[in-house]
Amino acid sequence: MNKQLRLMASKVVGVLLATLLSCGASAQPADEPQAATPNVEAEVNEAADIESALGPAASPPPTQTSDPAEAAGPVLQAPSRTAGPGVAALNALPSGSRVAIIPIEGMIYDFTLESLQRRVDRALAAGATVIVVELDTPGGVVTSAIDICKYLKTLGVPTVAWINDQAYSAGTMIASACDFIVMSPSSTFGDSAPVTPAGDMAPTERLKALSPVLAEYKDNATANGYDYAAFHAMCVVGIELYYVENVATGERRIVNQTDFDILVNDVPFDEAMATHVRADAGDDEVLQIARPTPTFGATESGAWRAVETLPSGTTLPNGLIHDGTTLYTLSQSEAIDLGLAVKIVANDADLKSMLGAASITAVQQTWSESLAGFLTNPFVRGVLVLCVLVGAYVEFQSPGLGFPGGVAAIALVVLLGAPFVVGLAEVWHLLLMLIGIVLLAVELIATPTFGLLGIAGIVMILSGLALSIVPTGNSGPLPLPAPGTGPLLLRSSVSTLAAFVIAGVAMAVLTRFYGSIPILNRLILTNEPANPPGVSAPRDAIAGDHVFGGAGVVAVGVTGLVTESGLRPSGRVEINGQLVDAVSTGDFLDPGTAVRVTEVSGNRVVVDTVENA
Repeated sequence: MNKQLRLMASKVVGVLLATLLSCGASAQPADEPQAATPNVEAEVNEAADIESALGPAASPPPTQTSDPAEAAGPVLQAPSRTAGPGVAALNALPSGSRVAIIPIEGMIYDFTLESLQRRVDRALAAGATVIVVELDTPGGVVTSAIDICKYLKTLGVPTVAWINDQAYSAGTMIASACDFIVMSPSSTFGDSAPVTPAGDMAPTERLKALSPVLAEYKDNATANGYDYAAFHAMCVVGIELYYVENVATGERRIVNQTDFDILVNDVPFDEAMATHVRADAGDDEVLQIARPTPTFGATESGAWRAVETLPSGTTLPNGLIHDGTTLYTLSQSEAIDLGLAVKIVANDADLKSMLGAASITAVQQTWSESLAGFLTNPFVRGVLVLCVLVGAYVEFQSPGLGFPGGVAAIALVVLLGAPFVVGLAEVWHLLLMLIGIVLLAVELIATPTFGLLGIAGIVMILSGLALSIVPTGNSGPLPLPAPGTGPLLLRSSVSTLAAFVIAGVAMAVLTRFYGSIPILNRLILTNEPANPPGVSAPRDAIAGDHVFGGAGVVAVGVTGLVTESGLRPSGRVEINGQLVDAVSTGDFLDPGTAVRVTEVSGNRVVVDTVENA
């Protein structure tokens, strides 16, 4: 299904979802009718709140400029390698800046970009002069991360990545797109190799997935003064990392093994290439693994030396940082030692002090965005599935009540609509569920197939529900789960399956004890014939070929009347003064309709009107 159709479906479902949820929004500052289409007037009000929180803008410099880019304040420069990590970047910040923090938490996917853009727009409209992206993420969809990187690099204001507490994979890529990085205590980042839910990729697929990732890292490193070799080692196993220093200038860099041999050991270029890049390297080597960095001049061969002691006191034998046997991941102290991060920032106060900011405020997701995200939580969706199944069952047992059916209907709309609002569900997920429902209905009502259609229908419904909250990573008519989403897919599948099992148990209990459960027993319409004379106990309904008194067994051909509950298409009929659980051949039958038994199979009794039987 093309993107335009998917967007249209998302908007339609989003409007319906927002309407159903509006009764709970009266206590909230309603800023958007739905997460995907924000309310303009409400966002203006929120922008005013952000502006108030940010405080007055810093006084302009005496000399004004007509250049809008210059008027916005100087853009951060690349970190200086001779004056200490990030010193130049910090010095380039405008005095008395107004800082807006944009938190990014959890899995990164397309909705993350949309939410980030909306919040940044509100912050800039309120007068923010520095954007801080606070990261706490295990990673996510590669294409979404690349789009976020490109967006951040076009903002025209200084950007800071605050890793608090982790930023793996896609999170690391986003951090590298910012002008500089700060980290919280005990934080980590790295490990950016593309993966699939199924595990390892074939060599060609791995190269294809790596190509845009490495290209984006290379662009980010060039734009922001980072050493690309470090990011390369986060994506590819086999990259050794060394910390080296120019003997004449004192500049320090992170380099790979080929550069180290050329710069430190004075190995000729061709010899270094022959040693570290095999001539017969195939796709499986990803290789050209240790290609030398083109930014070093030929005259620098032998002009560098290994740095064996870091500023923190950590020793590096022969300058070796990382041996290449794993993907590179580093902590906050190592990142600062190597110039990849600027400073340790524990809280907002530390951040404000470090940036010399006049004000600092966090721009959170709107209530509707947070609500839509909450409703896509696997546990919450399990509860919604339970509400749909049990609510629908109770409504069928007592037609006309309305409340159980209403709960089931609202839960179903939320269950299907929330993933569309946040851009997770695909149209084919919904179609898969609808086909499953049709197959299940055919099994139960029209043409019994000994469970085959019913099982197929349940599997399709479970699959559609589980897949609908997992980010997809490719285009085409059937976009599949994105790389790295395996754990989320597993949690979604388990919660959905558990909800179905619990609902099945609940329906079995209701079937057995429906008439004796407090409150529920008051919902039963009881204008049915009284007990036979001399019988004081209430009559229990029977089913199938059970014997009832002197009337014998429920047999094909016997007649009876539909009770006050009706057949919708299941319910009860009265045969010879005894209640029998039965199902019609498909039609809904009104109370009092004369029926004849047409089929008895175990506990299943099928009836039709006397005229049709």
